[in-house]
Formats: sequence, structure tokens, C-alpha cells
Amino acid sequence: MQRTIRHLSMMVGVLILVALIGTASVVTGQGSWATSPAVKNLYEKAKAEGQVVIWGPNDQELDWIPRAFNKRFPGIEVKFTADLAAVTKLVAEYRAGRHTVDTFIFSLGGMMPLAERGILGPNDWGLFGVLPEDVFFNGNAAATHNLLYAVIYNTDK
Repeated sequence: MQRTIRHLSMMVGVLILVALIGTASVVTGQGSWATSPAVKNLYEKAKAEGQVVIWGPNDQELDWIPRAFNKRFPGIEVKFTADLAAVTKLVAEYRAGRHTVDTFIFSLGGMMPLAERGILGPNDWGLFGVLPEDVFFNGNAAATHNLLYAVIYNTDK
């Protein structure tokens, strides 16, 4: 499905962020987002779209999302693409005046080229329990997870 919009911000795209942020909110005790009328309204609009496409850097960061998302928001198909070149592809689609992605999860370094080009769309991150200090690029991106990679090996082998 090809959609033409100026910014990377769709109803269903925001809902996938709700699901992701909600995971963090439960840990911090900020669970009221799930029952808010604004989120319920957003869910109804997202169901009408029917699917969400999410891009990110690798399978390990994305493959769990469809199951987790559908537990909270059934009736919306989640498709994901893992690609380290996703930033370049997203910029190319933006220049062509179209996009095939609703939500983009990447490192701060991956978000910077998008913010510089005005590709990201604003969201009300407070609605989802994101603290103001975790919002970046004039409200167009938020830090919701801090991932740490470690190399583990057996020193006896």
C-alpha cells in the first residue's frame, strides 16, 4: 500500500509507539496511558488503516513487536523490515514524495539525518508517559529504550 504524506507520522505508527512505550511505562508505574480516551480514539483510527509498517536496524530489535503489539491492539497487522541501510532508504523515499514505513526505530545517529531533513512528524509524547527530557528534535522523536550490546564468550575455549 503506497501512502503519500509529508512527514513520517501516521495514526497506526503512533500506536505502535504506544505499545513500545507502554512496556516501559508499566515498569515505571506510568500505566494510565492505556486507558486514556486519546489512546482509545487513536486505536480506532489505526484499526481503519489496518496495518503498520515498522523499520529498524536488525531483526532482534523488531521481531518481538508484532506479538506484543497485537496483545494490546488486536486487529492491526504489523509488518517489519530490518535493515542497517534503513535511514538511506527512508531519505530516498522522502525525496520521492512517498513512504512505505509508518514508524522508525533507530539509534540517535540514525534519527539525526531524518530530523535535519524535516522527515519526522511531531507527536504528543507526554500522552504516552514519555518524560520531557526524553523528547528530542522539537518533539519529533523520543527515547523509549536504552539498548546495550555485549560480547560474551567462554574464555576456556
